[in-house]
Amino acid sequence: MTWFLLWTFIFQYVLIINAKGNFLVVAPDTLQSYIDYEVAVTLHSADMDSVIKVSLDGPSFTRSQSIYIQPMSTRKLSFNIPKLTGGEYQLTAEGLQGIIFKESKKLFMSEDKASIFIQTDKATYKPGDLLQFRVLFLDRQTRPARIDKPITIEIHDGDKNLIKQWKEVKPTKGVFSGELNLSEHPVLGNWTMAVQVQDEGRVTKDIKVDKYVLPKFGVRIHTAEHVVASNGHIRTAIYAKYSFGKPVKGKATISIEGGRSEKTVDIDGKVNVELPFASTDKSPLKVVATVTEELTDLKQNGSAYVTLHQNRYKLIAIRWPENFRGGQNITFPVAVTNVDGTAVMHPTSNLTFNFSCCGHSKIIEKPLISSVAKAAKVFPDSRCGKCEVSTAFEGAVNLTQTISKLEKSLRIELNNTKHYLRQRVEFQVISSEVLPYFMFTVVARGKIVVNKYVQVARDVGNKHFSFQPTVDMMPQATICVHYVVNGVMHSDEKTIEFEKDFGNSIEIRVPENADPGQNVSLEVRTDPHSFVGLLGVDQKVLFLRSGNDLSQEHVINDLRKYGSTGVVTLTNANVSTIEEGGECIFENGSCGVESRTNFKYTSSHKGKQTAAVKSVQSTSAEVSHPPIRQEFPETWLFMNITDVSENGFEMVHKEIPDTITSWVITGFSLNPISGFSMTKSHSKIRVFKPFFVSSNLPYSVKRGEVIAIPLVVFNYMDSPVRATVTMDNSDQDYEFSEVINANEARSLQEGQRSKAIWIPANTGASVSFMIRPKKIGVTILKIIAKCPIGQDIILEKLKVEPDGVTKYVNKAILVKANRLHRRSLEPYENTLSVDVIPTDIVPDSEFVELEVGGDLTAPTITNIDNLVRLPRGCGEQNMVNFVPNILVLRYLEATKRREPAIEKQAKKFLASGYQTELYFKKKDGSFSVFTNAASSTWLTAYVIRSFHMAAKFTDIDPSLLTAGLDFLASKQKENGEFPVNGALYSDIKNPLAFTSYVLLTFFENKEHIPRYQRVIDRAVQFVACEVNSSNDQYSLAIAALALAKAKNSKAGSVLARLESMARRKGDRKWWSKKPNSVGSHDVELTSYVLLAMLEHGITDSPMTIADWLVAQRNSNGGFRSTHDTVMGLQALTQFAIETSLPVGDMDILFALSKFGAKSSLKVTPEKALTVQSHVLPKTTREVHVSASGRGVSLVQLSYRHNVVTKEESPSFKIKTTVKDSPINRLELEICSEYTPVEASDKGKPSNMAVMEVQLPSGFLADADDLKRTKSSPDVKIVETKKGDTMVVVYFESLSPGDPKCVTVTASLVHAVALQKPSYVVLYDYYVLERRATEYYAVRSSLCEICQDEECRRGC
Repeated sequence: MTWFLLWTFIFQYVLIINAKGNFLVVAPDTLQSYIDYEVAVTLHSADMDSVIKVSLDGPSFTRSQSIYIQPMSTRKLSFNIPKLTGGEYQLTAEGLQGIIFKESKKLFMSEDKASIFIQTDKATYKPGDLLQFRVLFLDRQTRPARIDKPITIEIHDGDKNLIKQWKEVKPTKGVFSGELNLSEHPVLGNWTMAVQVQDEGRVTKDIKVDKYVLPKFGVRIHTAEHVVASNGHIRTAIYAKYSFGKPVKGKATISIEGGRSEKTVDIDGKVNVELPFASTDKSPLKVVATVTEELTDLKQNGSAYVTLHQNRYKLIAIRWPENFRGGQNITFPVAVTNVDGTAVMHPTSNLTFNFSCCGHSKIIEKPLISSVAKAAKVFPDSRCGKCEVSTAFEGAVNLTQTISKLEKSLRIELNNTKHYLRQRVEFQVISSEVLPYFMFTVVARGKIVVNKYVQVARDVGNKHFSFQPTVDMMPQATICVHYVVNGVMHSDEKTIEFEKDFGNSIEIRVPENADPGQNVSLEVRTDPHSFVGLLGVDQKVLFLRSGNDLSQEHVINDLRKYGSTGVVTLTNANVSTIEEGGECIFENGSCGVESRTNFKYTSSHKGKQTAAVKSVQSTSAEVSHPPIRQEFPETWLFMNITDVSENGFEMVHKEIPDTITSWVITGFSLNPISGFSMTKSHSKIRVFKPFFVSSNLPYSVKRGEVIAIPLVVFNYMDSPVRATVTMDNSDQDYEFSEVINANEARSLQEGQRSKAIWIPANTGASVSFMIRPKKIGVTILKIIAKCPIGQDIILEKLKVEPDGVTKYVNKAILVKANRLHRRSLEPYENTLSVDVIPTDIVPDSEFVELEVGGDLTAPTITNIDNLVRLPRGCGEQNMVNFVPNILVLRYLEATKRREPAIEKQAKKFLASGYQTELYFKKKDGSFSVFTNAASSTWLTAYVIRSFHMAAKFTDIDPSLLTAGLDFLASKQKENGEFPVNGALYSDIKNPLAFTSYVLLTFFENKEHIPRYQRVIDRAVQFVACEVNSSNDQYSLAIAALALAKAKNSKAGSVLARLESMARRKGDRKWWSKKPNSVGSHDVELTSYVLLAMLEHGITDSPMTIADWLVAQRNSNGGFRSTHDTVMGLQALTQFAIETSLPVGDMDILFALSKFGAKSSLKVTPEKALTVQSHVLPKTTREVHVSASGRGVSLVQLSYRHNVVTKEESPSFKIKTTVKDSPINRLELEICSEYTPVEASDKGKPSNMAVMEVQLPSGFLADADDLKRTKSSPDVKIVETKKGDTMVVVYFESLSPGDPKCVTVTASLVHAVALQKPSYVVLYDYYVLERRATEYYAVRSSLCEICQDEECRRGC
């Protein structure tokens, strides 16, 4: 009995291990970090249940799972994949019970890199703009990506210089937001933003930086894209609409670029035009339309391209198959269209089909019915493996396609050609034999998304089936079906494309219309706890350029990189094959796979299933008082909602800007579960008033001139209106004027003046008021437009200036107190006096002010962006926008003061100054004073030293530093000297001074000293040797600083010599080359000495030097010119740091006479960095100041006034000639010559000379005017200031006896008459005592600017 039981067990065991059947293991061919890996295990026909073990093995991990599976069923296993490391990975399937087998397959490994998308608020930025951006990091499910590597974001300018860098970026829910302020003078061109995840490549986005004026309206051309060359004409429709949707009235000029055809026609929103062309014209033709607005003469362009075709028709295959079966009847539809895509009407010819199979041809002609011809063909049931189908029609390019014979026993036929995420996919599984069952698998993005066993009714050869697609299948999925009969596996696959969609969704509801300045509400609906990014821009921005926003298509197409429908298959079944005509044809569509071995499914369809066309080859080639409009940004919304509420709804309330325009709103949503989504189309809010008034004012006018205030009143209602336009002059800041004659006006003392105008429907009407401003300063113009059903009020600011040239004077002192309690202190007293003011000053132009700061740096911090009152257009002058910000940040850091607002502002200006300076960089790493000038060793040393100082506080491209140092090193002589090159003023041109100056740059770049040690040693040796024979104070001062930094023993002796040369007056000490006056470079010279003393450790005596430097400052905290400002501030800042100058905590008392009433200003440590101002009467001539408390405070008396006189001893000769020209044009010839006053300057050229040409009120210089002025070979830079009302001309130098002439032109853009004389000022930029002033006047006529009753009989 025991033996019987034993043998029974053994027999059953043998049966188990020898059970028959077929298995199939299907899995993705690629492993990815953190992505679950899924395996489908199917047991086909088998004798019994089985236990199958599936394992994953590799260097990062080993995983295995065992499952119990019944015959004719399928199971799906899922493996959690950790972070993968490199190496080989293997999938193994092993039958442990039932079917016994073991098969393995090598897997690929793929880094699961995040998808990165960049969004900016605009595509084009102008100088001074704020660039805002967001970066999205998505995983393969479009959810926030999990990134454990460093992320870096960089912005490079148009010359590829690094402008800004964000390191160790930490996204919030997959999104990082940032911004960058562009400087007023950046490098223009295509900028690049680059986002990089370490070791995962980088993603870039181009950003355009350019000068532009935002267009008020857009022009669009609608025309056929394709035209037959023999037609000889193009029909076009020109559309012109304002951004708020209303039509533009005016003139439209339409032409073909490069051709002889041009037409000018009236346009009212739209016009149709027909343009002729020659059949031989080169294709494509560019059609250009320029629309000129009727009321303002503003112009905007639009263009379109038209492709010329020699053939009139084109043929399009409609869903032609790629394969045929023997005996199958297939219909081949062909669409015949005109080249523009329109249907062919009343054709006279048939379409010819030619079917060719293995040498046998058949030609069929078929008529066109509704532009489509169809021919059917029964394909041969023979060994012929390929056939060719071609079509021809009236000279059109033929269609030709080869189709192959396919004898698969199983195939999939899709019911639809388009598939959508939220609609079921339906298909038929058709077998040429009985279909007992089939296994159905959907593979997408490297994952098994669906895996099912489907039973089929008995004796049925086909089965209808459907499934619900999921977001995991976007954008492409492959359906695989297979079954096994008699050990042979039959299979087919079909790849389908889904219409672009996401699992998440977002909807933004906005009001269609809003009034300017209205609070509007935006409803946002999306999945709960999503991150939402909103963007709203003025539609006029999009008239310029688009491409800044996220693209749904881009995001979905990016999912393709996750690939892959590729799978690995382990099976013991034979693979059905067919040998036909000597060709190997497998059911999976690939050759070279043996039966009973591992094979790989790969999709044979990379495009959409509508891609039959792709396979075809061409054989040839409101009335209550409304609010006042004053806010006009280009970007309105750039905001984040970081966590949407539980109900998936957020309401955003925001005041809409005042711009009459349409705001284009888009948004995206990013959810940790459902992933990404974005608005499918933009929303628009039209900010519009059916009745409104606009004006256009000049930058400024002078008091006493007459200006016609131009107004345009728009009526976009459906009926004409009579309107009243009123200027309210209740404050009596100006007088209304009427013409007496062309050169004389009568002043009217009225509180207001009104005019009535008739405005047709859907257009505008213009009106103007002549006024004469009588107060200096800003005059507020209140303008009211009313009609029976609406009104609009605007307030405009008109800047009124005195005539003449402004003179500035500043008297500054350091007030010191060392007692805490007042009663114990005898007041410290000082008197600040106003110098004698000339008797010929312009009346009411005086301005006197007392300013107090509790810290030495207070004025500098307050006026950090306006330290110098001179132009700053060259490479050296721009540095005054850069270096002082470094000094402020250094001072705050050294004194341990936490001032976030000041730090932010300083860093902003620092970044802006950096951007601008790069405009002057050369390809060899050097810098030039002018963009069109040669490299300057002097400026390069200055810039590289400053850039290194700034690198601690802002992003500086490291390669700029090394390139600049390499350039400097290459210029050194063998004796250690750096030859003078590119210096802008004479004092620095001494070899000792110049070499010392360059040497300071190498000492500043401490980390690079080892690399340039030999260069440094030779330079130090040269300086140490040269100081022995030099008596030049300026050279010795810079040398002392360089030697002190080198720790050279001669530094002390040089400082001792300089001490003997010092000048003293009272408690102040300084250095000067001039015995009886203060020279332009004395601030610089004295600053170098102070810095050398501090570097050498002398800190007990410099207070008297600091007192002198403070007294030389202007009221803004700078000095006279740019380089002395930089050096003076550097010395004062270092002095304040080294000596720990106590911050003021005191009361400053001041009186306007010795025994007059006292006023006080309180200085506290909390307000130390703030300048307190007190405007004094214009008649003030002295201020008596006393202090009580402790510490040190700065007190300064600043005053200014205008004069219309010239210098008594000018250093330049200026001759102005106003040329004859139309009254609305200015052509001014200016000839200038350097005429030195000082005997020592005779025969020598000046330093850089700058000419400031004030244009008459109403005139502006545009780009063409500047180009003409710059055409003079002696002119280095031409730029404008004050809203294009002043032209600034730079000369490298001017010489005695060598006059230089330039022509300045401008146009009268604003209606101004009886203009006051304008000035031309010419000065030596680095020796400001050398200057000259000349005046000129233009003719004008009141009759040119008056309107209606204002002209009276005088005109």
